[in-house]
Amino acid sequence: MLSQHEFEFAIYQCLAYGDETRIAAASGKSVSYYSQQLNPDDPRESIFFRAAADFVNWASVNKAAARKAFNVFCAVVTPSLAERGECLCLEVEHAKGVKEDADVAIAVMLDKPLYEQLSEVNEAITQKERQKAAIIEAINAEKDGNGSSRFSPREFAAASVNGRRR
Repeated sequence: MLSQHEFEFAIYQCLAYGDETRIAAASGKSVSYYSQQLNPDDPRESIFFRAAADFVNWASVNKAAARKAFNVFCAVVTPSLAERGECLCLEVEHAKGVKEDADVAIAVMLDKPLYEQLSEVNEAITQKERQKAAIIEAINAEKDGNGSSRFSPREFAAASVNGRRR
């Protein structure tokens, strides 16, 4: 795992001008709280580093439980990453997933440099997250249509671990 400073610097590099203020306003916390949390030169651990370290430590003692918890985390966060007004079409996202998987296979079979193979794998993982978000969106649309409750992160974690179908 990256050192605390390396991790927090990588997070800091993701910020655009004014993000701290906008995040604070959206969360109801003070700007100074996020300035401290997002400052890689502050020696105190950020909540982001602590969460990542806790997932790593959890995985070292119980991979299955850590994976299940991480899936819950992703189920909560992933839908918020969709562009405003973007609708994920399940069939299109599945097709894009097949294409990305094929790109990985081609890179491996053509013995492309490892950094290119890694790049293809990262693209495939990103697409898998979009597929997962599209599936969750479709499940929630079904539930909204028939008056059922929405697919909660707890249900998602149980379904993803136990292989249940909704």
